[in-house]
Amino acid sequence: MKTLSCLLFFCLAAFVLAPSAALAGKANAFNPFVNSTLPNMRAPSAEDKSAMQAFGAHETTLQKEAAYRNTWKAELYPVLWGKAQAAGEILVLLDFSQPASEQVWQAALQASKKLDPAQNKLVLFGQSREQYATDLLGLGIWIASMRDGKQAADYMTFALHRWNEVKKGQRAAGHSKPFTNEYDAVLSDTELPLHYAYMKKIRPAIAEPDELPLAKYCYEAGGVNVYQTTQIRQYYGVQALPAVVVNGTVLEAKAITPEAIYKLAQ
Repeated sequence: MKTLSCLLFFCLAAFVLAPSAALAGKANAFNPFVNSTLPNMRAPSAEDKSAMQAFGAHETTLQKEAAYRNTWKAELYPVLWGKAQAAGEILVLLDFSQPASEQVWQAALQASKKLDPAQNKLVLFGQSREQYATDLLGLGIWIASMRDGKQAADYMTFALHRWNEVKKGQRAAGHSKPFTNEYDAVLSDTELPLHYAYMKKIRPAIAEPDELPLAKYCYEAGGVNVYQTTQIRQYYGVQALPAVVVNGTVLEAKAITPEAIYKLAQ
């Protein structure tokens, strides 16, 4: 991918440096299944465009950079429950490094059980300063697009819980560290990394020779989603993760309950 790596490199800085443009009340703005163009919160100004043209450069978007893969829509907008074209939208924005993400995810799942999947959907987004979270997010995206949403939701429940469990175990053992790669997120040298361990549970089964290529895909797909999470945070004015955006209205972590999500989704 020609420039995606550059886009991802600046995705966290973009949220800090770019001007906020909160547009609460607009659902499906980032849904590529119903929109031909998506908001670009880092679009260059007229002056910047002129400068780019002078140097022979051109404006790019994440859509253009990711579109060479058939699964690009699922990477930008991974639907784990409901119909992608549904009018109702619950965006779940997680940060693996924040323990509250596990409870927020459960609240969203519980709320979805009371809603009509033909009229609503649950969409996964994530961002974390601990890099291994990108791989874990990517596997959730792959399962949702190549297997089914139920398996993807079950995986996310497992991944968030296991992340918190390993963090707690490492603190108890006195050697807690950031999860930069898969081998940081284990409690012993004999334990399989989290996403490799879960590959054994996916059905239909993943052949062992396909595990490494899938792991590489997970990082790329997760990276696309991380960048899009940055865009969504800017667009809706989401200050901190985890958070939920229901039909354009932001719920911060302390306000997130199944009841609050359900009420806004009506």
